[in-house]
Order: sequence, then structure tokens, then C-alpha cells
Amino acid sequence: MAQPTPSSGTPGRDVEMEVEGEEESRGPSVQPLDNPDREEEEEGESQETGPERGRGSGAEEEEDWDTDLDSHDASEDLALPPRELYLRACRLTGASPVSCFLHHSGKGPLALNHRGLGPQGAKALAIALVSNVDITHVEMEDNSLGAAGTRYITDLLRTNSCIQSLNLSHNALGPAGARSICRMLMENISLKSLQLSGNKFTDSDAKSFADALEWNIVLRELDLSHNSFGVCGGQLLGQMLETNSGLELLNLSWNHLWLGGAVSVCAALRGNTALKHLDLSWNSLGRGGAGALGDALRHNSSLLWLDLRSNRLDDAALALLGPGLAANTSLQGLRLSQNPLSADGVLVLLRTVRSNAQSALEDIDLTTIWVNPACVELLAKAVGDGSPLKARYGGVLGSYSNRKSKETSTSLNDQRKNIQVKT
Repeated sequence: MAQPTPSSGTPGRDVEMEVEGEEESRGPSVQPLDNPDREEEEEGESQETGPERGRGSGAEEEEDWDTDLDSHDASEDLALPPRELYLRACRLTGASPVSCFLHHSGKGPLALNHRGLGPQGAKALAIALVSNVDITHVEMEDNSLGAAGTRYITDLLRTNSCIQSLNLSHNALGPAGARSICRMLMENISLKSLQLSGNKFTDSDAKSFADALEWNIVLRELDLSHNSFGVCGGQLLGQMLETNSGLELLNLSWNHLWLGGAVSVCAALRGNTALKHLDLSWNSLGRGGAGALGDALRHNSSLLWLDLRSNRLDDAALALLGPGLAANTSLQGLRLSQNPLSADGVLVLLRTVRSNAQSALEDIDLTTIWVNPACVELLAKAVGDGSPLKARYGGVLGSYSNRKSKETSTSLNDQRKNIQVKT
């Protein structure tokens, strides 16, 4: 097959002369993958509802990748410095090189956020990193990768076992991208942190993630925030948490879990012994979710941080959460701001926490909520008793009116003094 020629478009910034000056006769070159648009169409026609165990339908994709790297003697290419290999891959794929990769030392985190890489840029990057053992963190947020670009990156992670952290947030991965990610998670044994925020995932994709994480016990941090998981998605992810023993951080903020999904996720905390950080903010948990969470906290001994901001939690919901806080011995941080709580509700919460002699709670976020003087006195007493408990609140009710009253009284006294002096 004749090798493709470089794109006739204008090369990326800072590297125009460098790409044009690249020699054409420097040894064998890496063959490109098949047309990503055709592959995306084939993926879209698939009727899979979750990841297949083993290679399954992904075998053809893996064979394509193997063909790209192994169909010829590519040892000379892979032995090139990362910068030269990347430039060659860009020339072959028609991608515009990005200067931040060219200026990268070849070691440490690689930040390529907001660079407009697209599928072909992801393909060039995958070729350049396939044999790299020094780069362990890759940031590719907001690069319009789509499902086709994601496939190149997941194929890379089947070969490269040194990358431990990957950020693919805001890349419009969709269902096909979710399936590629989940197939990779069922095979990869090195990735520990994965950020997938804002990728248009829905309930149907939740099954793929639940199935993949049933097998993967290596991944420690997963960010699925700003997606569209609903009640069904929350139930599937909750079932996953009941058996998963690897995840330590899970971010589900800004989804649509509502009561049904939230109850499943919260109930899973009863038996989960691995999760340490859980973000459920902006999910409309309400009183039902607070009740399920209160019951789970009575039994959970591993969760350290819990984010419940903007979940329609009122004083009644806080009362349902209270029994869990009265018995829990592990939770250290609790975020409750942007909820319709009153000063009296906060006072009940603080008294509940103080009544638990074994409580580990150190920080309560109430930054949008006003408290009353009784809350301030209770917190001051806690500090005096040597407790680490601290609460950040929006203000103290009555403090403004009291200050204005004192200012008015002072002003009247000054006026009287002036009148007496004049007389």
C-alpha cells in the first residue's frame, strides 16, 4: 500500500518550518490506522449494551492496531526520540503537531488540554507514546476526540503499561467511546486515575462501566461528573459499588440520579470498604437520599469525604442524616453548602456531631448558610475542648443588626457630647 502523503493544510503553530524540513527518507515509517470515520460508523452500528468479556468485538480493532505497529520492522521508528517519532506520526496521519508536545522533556506529566487534536491528532499521539515508559500522566481534556479518537487512545493503553493517569473529559465520547473505554478497563492493569467528565454518557453507558468495574480492581479514581446518568444509571453504579474493591474516589456530581439512583449509590456504602471520597453534589437527593445515606453512614467505616452540595437538603433531610453522623467514626469532611438549611437545622447538626465522642469529622462546609450565635458558641466550645471540628459558614444572624445598633448608639453619644461642649 502506498504511504499517505502529508496533509496540505497549514501545520500547527510553532512547528511549520520544522515539519516541512523533516526528511522523507529516514528509515521505515509507522503505517497509519484505517479510516477512523469508517471505524466510528461500524462501531455505531453495533448493538452492544455493555462491554464484552475478553476481546470480543474489539478483536478487529486490536488487529488493526497490531498491524500498524507490527506489520513491518518498526523497531527503528520506536527507537527514535519521542519528538522525532511524534513529528513523523503527524506527517503520516496528516495531523498538525502541537508545540507543547515538541517542547515536552519526554518525562513527567503531559498536558495537552484544549489543543484541538481531533481523532487524527490522537492517533499521532498514540503512535508516539506506544513505547514510552517515562510519561505516566496524560491530560487530553477538550480535544474533540470523539469515539474514533478515543479508540486510538484505548488501543495505546492496551500496549503501554506505564500510563497511570488519563484525562479525557469533555471530548464528546458518547456510547461508542464509552464502550471503547470499558473494553480497555477490562484488560488494563496500570491505569489508576481516569477523568471522563462531560462526555454525554447516559444510563445505557452506565451498564458498560458497571460491568467493566466489576472486573477492574486497579482503578483508584473515576470522575463521571457532568454526564446524564439518571435513576437507572445510579442503580447500576450502586450495584457496582457493592462489589468493587478498588475505587477510592468516585465523582458523580452534576448528573440526574434523583431519589432512585441516589438511594442505590448510598445503600452501596453499607458494605463498601474501599471508597474514601464520594461526590454526589448537584443530584437532587432530597430527603429520601439523605435517609439512605444516614443509614449507610452508620455501617460504613472507610468514607473520609462526602460532598452533598445543592441536593435540596432541608432541615428534615438533615435530621434523617443525623443518625449516621451520630454513629460514624471515619468521615472527616462534609460539604453541605447551597442547600436550603436554616440556622436551627445547622445547630441540630452540630450538636449531633458533638454527641459522637468517636466522630472524626473535622471540616463542615456551610459557606452559603447563615448560622446563629448558638452555633458559634458551640463551635468555640468544641475548640476549647480540643476538638478538631471546624465549620465554615456564610455569616451570623443578628450580627449586622447588632453592629448597626451599636454604631447608632455611639453616634448619638457623640452628638450629645458635642452639644454639651457647645453649651
